[in-house]
Amino acid sequence: MRVSKLLRCCGIAWKALRRHNGYVDQYKENIFTLRSAKQLHGAVEIRLASLLARAFPGSAAVPEVVGTLGGRNDLIQYFFDSRRVVFEVFCSKSQVPQDLRLLEQSEAAVKIAILIDADVDHEVSSEYFHKKPDAFPFVWLRWVMVPRWESIVPGACRR
Repeated sequence: MRVSKLLRCCGIAWKALRRHNGYVDQYKENIFTLRSAKQLHGAVEIRLASLLARAFPGSAAVPEVVGTLGGRNDLIQYFFDSRRVVFEVFCSKSQVPQDLRLLEQSEAAVKIAILIDADVDHEVSSEYFHKKPDAFPFVWLRWVMVPRWESIVPGACRR
């Protein structure tokens, strides 16, 4: 009797794991598709601006702002008290040095890196932490793009 219950629990867990793995595979495929079509940054900016507008109704989230000399920040959130939060999206290993430079040169009160998930492309996060061991606060791309994780992002801005 105990063995049958254990096997039934394992079967349920296995089905849940297969469902989860299918979800993860679909997420990865969607991210790769957006990235190869050069639409990932735009999709992240739209989603992030939407999350920030709901969490901070009195602020303004503006994508692609010339916030530093020689480059555009992916998104800057402006608050009424002149405080700013700058976001940079890290989605390709070759762009890590440039995106880090944009964060470092920004005069925003809070600087947040959005890293493509390590299980999607581990080279990006490895390069980020290699180039910046004393890293900026960061959130994983999944926390922005997947609705069940979206509550994490506004918390990062409040710090």
